[in-house]
Amino acid sequence: MNEIVPEFNDYLIIDSSDILSDYLELGIDSILENDNLKEIPIVKTFISVGRIAKNIGERNLLKNLIIFLNELNSGNIDKEKLKKHKEELNQNPKKAEKELGRILIILEQTLDNIKSSVLGRLYKAYINQEIDWDLFVEFSEITNRLYVNDLSTLKLIYYGQLSDTTDRDDLYRIERLNSLGIIGLAPKAIFIGNTSSRQDSYITLNKIGKIFSSIIFG
Repeated sequence: MNEIVPEFNDYLIIDSSDILSDYLELGIDSILENDNLKEIPIVKTFISVGRIAKNIGERNLLKNLIIFLNELNSGNIDKEKLKKHKEELNQNPKKAEKELGRILIILEQTLDNIKSSVLGRLYKAYINQEIDWDLFVEFSEITNRLYVNDLSTLKLIYYGQLSDTTDRDDLYRIERLNSLGIIGLAPKAIFIGNTSSRQDSYITLNKIGKIFSSIIFG
């Protein structure tokens, strides 16, 4: 980790000549077979520390890192704020270890590459000062616990296309999102005839859920 964090910080801002999006579709088994990819400084560092040649977990980390950096540098990132943040981490190694070390650990533990993209969006929001560090940590924990297949359900809720549990056959997904603390469920009584009823629920995004969803879907 001591070798990787400084290199990670140096490479937070991607040079225009290093188009990481070209490598997003590479499988983890073939990710080191691309000679151009091997010339990217942070990839060189992974190879030089001798941890990646035969270790599939480290290859997965490298793939996740490429996805994270590509997401961080795309879209609405404030380049000046990113540059300033990089300089702050250079001047404060303890902060760099705290932030980038945490991200590397999360990426190393992440099996679903889409979560690496989500993490990149969350860190981008942190650098853009849309959220603070504590909220980034909370959101990274939510992302870690999130089932990838539940993202489509959360997206429907965020865009107002899913507002209650009536006639849903995927209640388990809604219940999982509720267990993460990003949606709320309120009782909705459904009457059937004159004698029976079924208990469904209204679905709402709470404050945290709205911020989280606006970052990853916005």
